[in-house]
Amino acid sequence: KAIDVMDESAARLKLTRYVVPPDLNRMEEEPYGLHLAHMAGGVRPNTDPVLEREKFLTLVGARKKRRKVKMTYRPLNRPASERVVHVYHTYTYQGEMYMAAWCELRKEIRDFKIRRAEKLEILDQTYEIPAEFNMKEYMQNCIGVFRGEPYLVHLRVEEPMSRVIGEKVWADQQSIGESGGENASEFEAVMRGKQEILSWILGMGSQVEVLAPESLRREYLEECRKMLAR
Repeated sequence: KAIDVMDESAARLKLTRYVVPPDLNRMEEEPYGLHLAHMAGGVRPNTDPVLEREKFLTLVGARKKRRKVKMTYRPLNRPASERVVHVYHTYTYQGEMYMAAWCELRKEIRDFKIRRAEKLEILDQTYEIPAEFNMKEYMQNCIGVFRGEPYLVHLRVEEPMSRVIGEKVWADQQSIGESGGENASEFEAVMRGKQEILSWILGMGSQVEVLAPESLRREYLEECRKMLAR
Protein backbone atom coordinates (compact mmCIF):
# COMPACT_ATOMS: atom_id res chain seq x y z
CA LYS A 1 0.00 0.00 0.00
CA ALA A 2 1.26 3.47 -0.83
CA ILE A 3 2.02 5.63 2.19
CA ASP A 4 2.27 9.28 3.05
CA VAL A 5 6.03 9.69 3.30
CA MET A 6 6.03 12.70 5.58
CA ASP A 7 3.33 11.54 7.99
CA GLU A 8 4.24 7.91 8.45
CA SER A 9 7.92 7.38 7.84
CA ALA A 10 9.85 10.49 8.78
CA ALA A 11 9.39 9.95 12.50
CA ARG A 12 10.32 6.26 12.30
CA LEU A 13 13.38 6.26 10.14
CA LYS A 14 16.85 7.53 10.83
CA LEU A 15 17.33 9.99 7.99
CA THR A 16 20.52 9.71 5.98
CA ARG A 17 22.01 12.23 3.61
CA TYR A 18 20.88 11.64 0.06
CA VAL A 19 23.67 10.84 -2.35
CA VAL A 20 22.82 11.02 -6.03
CA PRO A 21 24.53 8.10 -7.82
CA PRO A 22 27.13 9.61 -10.16
CA ASP A 23 25.58 8.11 -13.27
CA LEU A 24 22.21 9.67 -12.42
CA ASN A 25 23.76 13.09 -11.87
CA ARG A 26 25.41 13.63 -15.27
CA MET A 27 24.56 17.03 -16.70
CA GLU A 28 24.03 17.65 -20.39
CA GLU A 29 26.96 20.04 -20.53
CA GLU A 30 29.46 17.27 -19.81
CA PRO A 31 31.31 15.84 -22.81
CA TYR A 32 29.65 12.80 -24.35
CA GLY A 33 32.76 10.75 -23.56
CA LEU A 34 32.09 11.00 -19.85
CA HIS A 35 28.75 9.29 -20.35
CA LEU A 36 30.48 6.32 -21.95
CA ALA A 37 33.61 6.17 -19.84
CA HIS A 38 32.26 3.54 -17.47
CA MET A 39 31.00 1.32 -20.30
CA ALA A 40 34.41 -0.15 -21.15
CA GLY A 41 34.70 -3.81 -20.22
CA GLY A 42 32.07 -6.11 -18.79
CA VAL A 43 28.39 -5.86 -19.67
CA ARG A 44 27.65 -2.81 -21.79
CA PRO A 45 24.97 -1.61 -24.21
CA ASN A 46 24.88 -3.32 -27.59
CA THR A 47 24.51 -0.13 -29.61
CA ASP A 48 26.20 1.84 -32.36
CA PRO A 49 28.12 4.48 -30.38
CA VAL A 50 28.29 6.89 -33.33
CA LEU A 51 24.53 6.80 -33.84
CA GLU A 52 23.84 7.13 -30.12
CA ARG A 53 26.22 10.08 -29.90
CA GLU A 54 24.36 11.84 -32.71
CA LYS A 55 21.02 11.31 -30.98
CA PHE A 56 22.42 12.45 -27.66
CA LEU A 57 23.86 15.65 -29.12
CA THR A 58 20.58 16.34 -30.94
CA LEU A 59 18.66 16.12 -27.66
CA VAL A 60 21.21 18.24 -25.79
CA GLY A 61 21.01 20.90 -28.49
CA ALA A 62 17.23 20.87 -28.38
CA ARG A 63 17.24 21.33 -24.62
CA LYS A 64 19.69 24.22 -24.74
CA LYS A 65 17.60 26.00 -27.37
CA ARG A 66 14.32 24.95 -25.70
CA ARG A 67 13.08 23.45 -28.97
CA LYS A 68 10.57 20.62 -29.09
CA VAL A 69 11.64 17.28 -30.53
CA LYS A 70 9.52 14.95 -32.66
CA MET A 71 10.55 11.30 -32.62
CA THR A 72 9.38 7.75 -33.09
CA TYR A 73 9.64 5.87 -29.81
CA ARG A 74 9.61 2.10 -29.38
CA PRO A 75 8.62 1.13 -25.82
CA LEU A 76 9.59 -2.30 -24.57
CA ASN A 77 6.11 -3.85 -24.53
CA ARG A 78 4.06 -1.62 -26.83
CA PRO A 79 4.01 -0.66 -30.51
CA ALA A 80 6.07 2.27 -31.71
CA SER A 81 4.40 5.68 -31.65
CA GLU A 82 5.20 9.22 -32.70
CA ARG A 83 5.93 11.58 -29.81
CA VAL A 84 6.64 15.27 -29.37
CA VAL A 85 8.72 15.89 -26.27
CA HIS A 86 10.21 18.76 -24.30
CA VAL A 87 13.62 17.64 -23.06
CA TYR A 88 14.13 18.53 -19.39
CA HIS A 89 17.25 16.52 -18.58
CA THR A 90 19.50 13.74 -19.87
CA TYR A 91 21.23 11.19 -17.67
CA THR A 92 22.81 7.74 -17.70
CA TYR A 93 21.82 4.69 -15.71
CA GLN A 94 23.62 1.34 -15.84
CA GLY A 95 25.41 2.36 -19.01
CA GLU A 96 22.27 3.44 -20.85
CA MET A 97 21.35 7.02 -21.76
CA TYR A 98 17.93 8.40 -20.86
CA MET A 99 16.09 11.67 -21.02
CA ALA A 100 13.44 13.03 -18.70
CA ALA A 101 11.01 14.90 -20.92
CA TRP A 102 7.45 16.19 -21.02
CA CYS A 103 5.51 13.99 -23.44
CA GLU A 104 2.72 15.78 -25.29
CA LEU A 105 1.04 12.45 -26.04
CA ARG A 106 0.90 11.25 -22.42
CA LYS A 107 0.57 14.73 -20.88
CA GLU A 108 3.22 14.08 -18.22
CA ILE A 109 6.95 13.81 -17.64
CA ARG A 110 8.26 10.50 -18.93
CA ASP A 111 11.67 8.82 -18.97
CA PHE A 112 12.77 7.72 -22.42
CA LYS A 113 15.65 5.39 -23.18
CA ILE A 114 17.49 7.21 -25.93
CA ARG A 115 18.43 4.05 -27.83
CA ARG A 116 14.69 3.42 -28.40
CA ALA A 117 14.17 6.85 -29.92
CA GLU A 118 14.30 7.05 -33.73
CA LYS A 119 13.88 9.69 -36.43
CA LEU A 120 14.63 12.61 -34.13
CA GLU A 121 13.63 15.99 -35.55
CA ILE A 122 14.12 19.35 -33.85
CA LEU A 123 11.00 21.47 -34.36
CA ASP A 124 10.67 25.23 -34.58
CA GLN A 125 8.25 25.22 -31.66
CA THR A 126 9.72 26.21 -28.31
CA TYR A 127 8.92 25.33 -24.71
CA GLU A 128 9.88 26.29 -21.17
CA ILE A 129 11.14 24.01 -18.42
CA PRO A 130 8.97 24.64 -15.34
CA ALA A 131 10.82 26.57 -12.66
CA GLU A 132 9.73 24.01 -10.07
CA PHE A 133 11.31 21.08 -11.94
CA ASN A 134 14.30 19.72 -10.02
CA MET A 135 16.06 16.59 -11.27
CA LYS A 136 17.28 15.57 -7.83
CA GLU A 137 13.76 15.73 -6.44
CA TYR A 138 12.41 13.99 -9.53
CA MET A 139 14.73 11.00 -8.93
CA GLN A 140 14.43 11.07 -5.14
CA ASN A 141 14.06 7.63 -3.50
CA CYS A 142 14.07 5.86 -6.87
CA ILE A 143 16.24 2.79 -6.98
CA GLY A 144 16.34 3.00 -10.76
CA VAL A 145 14.51 4.83 -13.52
CA PHE A 146 11.02 3.68 -12.54
CA ARG A 147 8.84 5.86 -10.38
CA GLY A 148 5.46 5.59 -8.73
CA GLU A 149 3.93 5.92 -5.29
CA PRO A 150 6.32 5.78 -2.32
CA TYR A 151 6.42 2.61 -0.25
CA LEU A 152 7.99 1.89 3.10
CA VAL A 153 10.12 -1.15 2.28
CA HIS A 154 11.18 -3.36 5.19
CA LEU A 155 13.62 -6.24 4.60
CA ARG A 156 15.57 -8.72 6.70
CA VAL A 157 18.89 -9.38 4.98
CA GLU A 158 21.48 -12.02 5.88
CA GLU A 159 25.19 -12.01 5.13
CA PRO A 160 26.91 -11.52 2.80
CA MET A 161 24.16 -9.39 1.22
CA SER A 162 23.63 -7.49 4.47
CA ARG A 163 27.15 -6.13 4.14
CA VAL A 164 26.46 -5.03 0.56
CA ILE A 165 23.26 -3.29 1.66
CA GLY A 166 25.11 -1.47 4.42
CA GLU A 167 27.73 -0.12 2.05
CA LYS A 168 25.38 2.13 0.08
CA VAL A 169 22.77 4.81 0.45
CA TRP A 170 19.80 3.36 -1.41
CA ALA A 171 17.24 6.04 -0.61
CA ASP A 172 16.90 9.46 0.92
CA GLN A 173 15.24 8.03 4.00
CA GLN A 174 16.70 4.72 5.09
CA SER A 175 17.53 2.88 8.27
CA ILE A 176 19.78 -0.16 8.67
CA GLY A 177 20.00 -1.93 12.02
CA GLU A 178 20.78 -5.30 13.53
CA SER A 179 18.25 -8.08 13.24
CA GLY A 180 17.43 -10.78 15.76
CA GLY A 181 19.44 -13.39 13.91
CA GLU A 182 23.20 -13.67 13.77
CA ASN A 183 24.95 -11.78 10.93
CA ALA A 184 21.68 -10.28 9.68
CA SER A 185 20.32 -6.77 9.48
CA GLU A 186 16.99 -5.06 8.94
CA PHE A 187 16.66 -2.50 6.19
CA GLU A 188 13.90 0.13 6.05
CA ALA A 189 13.56 2.81 3.43
CA VAL A 190 11.00 4.91 1.62
CA MET A 191 11.41 3.88 -2.01
CA ARG A 192 9.69 4.31 -5.37
CA GLY A 193 9.64 2.12 -8.47
CA LYS A 194 8.18 -1.20 -7.41
CA GLN A 195 9.34 -2.98 -10.56
CA GLU A 196 13.00 -2.23 -9.91
CA ILE A 197 12.63 -2.72 -6.15
CA LEU A 198 11.33 -6.23 -6.83
CA SER A 199 14.16 -6.97 -9.24
CA TRP A 200 16.68 -5.68 -6.69
CA ILE A 201 15.26 -7.91 -3.95
CA LEU A 202 15.15 -10.98 -6.18
CA GLY A 203 18.84 -10.43 -6.90
CA MET A 204 19.60 -11.10 -3.23
CA GLY A 205 18.44 -14.69 -3.60
CA SER A 206 17.75 -16.63 -0.42
CA GLN A 207 19.50 -14.07 1.77
CA VAL A 208 16.51 -11.73 1.98
CA GLU A 209 13.06 -11.81 3.51
CA VAL A 210 10.45 -9.20 2.57
CA LEU A 211 8.71 -8.04 5.75
CA ALA A 212 6.70 -5.14 4.34
CA PRO A 213 4.72 -3.92 2.56
CA GLU A 214 2.48 -6.95 2.24
CA SER A 215 1.77 -6.25 -1.45
CA LEU A 216 5.50 -6.36 -2.24
CA ARG A 217 5.92 -9.53 -0.17
CA ARG A 218 3.15 -11.23 -2.16
CA GLU A 219 4.65 -10.22 -5.50
CA TYR A 220 8.09 -11.38 -4.37
CA LEU A 221 6.78 -14.79 -3.30
CA GLU A 222 4.81 -15.14 -6.52
CA GLU A 223 7.93 -14.48 -8.59
CA CYS A 224 9.82 -17.08 -6.53
CA ARG A 225 7.08 -19.63 -7.18
CA LYS A 226 7.21 -18.91 -10.91
CA MET A 227 10.96 -19.48 -10.97
CA LEU A 228 10.63 -22.77 -9.07
CA ALA A 229 7.95 -23.93 -11.50
CA ARG A 230 10.21 -23.60 -14.54
